[in-house]
Order: sequence, then structure tokens, then C-alpha cells
Amino acid sequence: MELIKTLAWPVTILMVIVPLRPSLLELVPALRRIRYRDFEVEFEQKLEQLAGQADQAQLPPAKDVKVLAQAAAGEGASLVDLVEPVALQSPRVAVAEAWRLLNAALGQDRGEIPPAIAAIVAELKALRSRVVHDSLEITPGLALQYAILAQRIVEAVGAAERKQGRR
Repeated sequence: MELIKTLAWPVTILMVIVPLRPSLLELVPALRRIRYRDFEVEFEQKLEQLAGQADQAQLPPAKDVKVLAQAAAGEGASLVDLVEPVALQSPRVAVAEAWRLLNAALGQDRGEIPPAIAAIVAELKALRSRVVHDSLEITPGLALQYAILAQRIVEAVGAAERKQGRR
């Protein structure tokens, strides 16, 4: 009798879980998507916050979005032309590519980057790291927003360097 009492709950749970196993397994990807969607909302909010900081730092709006690609690749290809097709296939790769281009443009001779811009660059790096290393999903639109914010930074730094006669 004691054995029946001891095994009653485990057996009952197994009797419920085993027939529902296929349905429960279908829910696992949905749980992962919820995590991704929460991150997507966080990513979007962070980009909006950084765009506000860029406005406060008086970064120029991204014009035709060609300066970043020219600085990094020495070509006239638009950043949107470079990143958009990638973003449609893999937004994570597009964010990584936008960061690579930003880093290349700033890394040649960073000089004195104002603290407000340096803080935005650090936040963009942190976002890129979370997307790439944690394998989190974002939309192509968010990847393009990331790239446009990177473009604004390059334009602001480039304009400051031109004023000082560095380029």
C-alpha cells in the first residue's frame, strides 16, 4: 500500500506528460520567441534612447547614408545598399556589419571623440554584442535603424575632423 502511495503522483504525471509530449515540444520554440521578442522590444527602446542622445549631442541626421560605406570601403556604395540585403536575410549579420563599418571608420584615427558620442558608440557595441554573441533575433527594420545611427556617428565625427582640418 505504501508503494502505491509513493508512486501515485509520478505515475500520474507521466500519464499526463507522455501523451502531451509532442504538443509540449511544439511550445518550446514559442518560449524562445517570447524571449527574442522581449529582447527585440528592449533593442528597439535602446535604439530610440540612443537616437535621442544623438539628437542631444547634435549629431547630424543621416543624409543619403553613403559616408560610412565610403569611409570603410573607399567606395560610393550606400550603407543602406550594403546592409539592407543582408538585413533581409540575417538582421544579426547586418548589425555586425554595421558595427564593423563604424569601427573601421572610427578606428583609423579616432582622435578626440566627444564623451556623448563615445557613450553612444559604447552602447552600440553592447547592443551588437548581445545580438551577435547571444544569438538573439531582431527584425530587418531594427538592423537598419542600428546602421543609420552608426551612420550619424560617422557623419558627426567626420564633420568635426573636417573642421579641424584632419581629412
